[in-house]
Amino acid sequence: DLSAYDLCLQALPMVHRLRDFESFVAARTLLERALKLDPGYTHAKALVCRLTDTARGERWLSLAEAARCLPLAEEVVADPRNDAMALAFAGVTFAFLGQQQQRGLLVVQQAHALNPNSSHVLNALGGVHGYLGNNKQAIDHFTRSIWLNPLDPIIGQVRCGLGAALLHAERVAEAVAALEQ
Repeated sequence: DLSAYDLCLQALPMVHRLRDFESFVAARTLLERALKLDPGYTHAKALVCRLTDTARGERWLSLAEAARCLPLAEEVVADPRNDAMALAFAGVTFAFLGQQQQRGLLVVQQAHALNPNSSHVLNALGGVHGYLGNNKQAIDHFTRSIWLNPLDPIIGQVRCGLGAALLHAERVAEAVAALEQ
């Protein structure tokens, strides 16, 4: 449905750069409207997952509230069309909100197999490897994400992920440099 697609496009800047709780509510409302128009719209479901992950990270939602989007992540994975970006967002949701890190990794690896040059997929892969303590893999994926798309709207999040992985790998000076950027 083109109207649902338009609503997702309106929500997208807020999904990637949430400023405050009000922007979360506005983006969530747009995505809910999109799903009401097109209940099978996998990318809209994945954007709800991504939005909810970020809102939980900001502590605007409790884990229980945020975990309510897990059925949408399940629907994304069940979609046979295999949208790499949607799978990446669903995988992070399983790892972060569902506390299913291994499952999240498998889903994000599936996304990576479909699109190994997506900076968003690489960011997701870096994040899940970071949750698992696989610092070398996390650093490699975050670094490649930055290399592929240094002007990405979520570059700050990617650099934070890289900084955290470097810090966990006890590469403090590099971590500080990445986080300062």
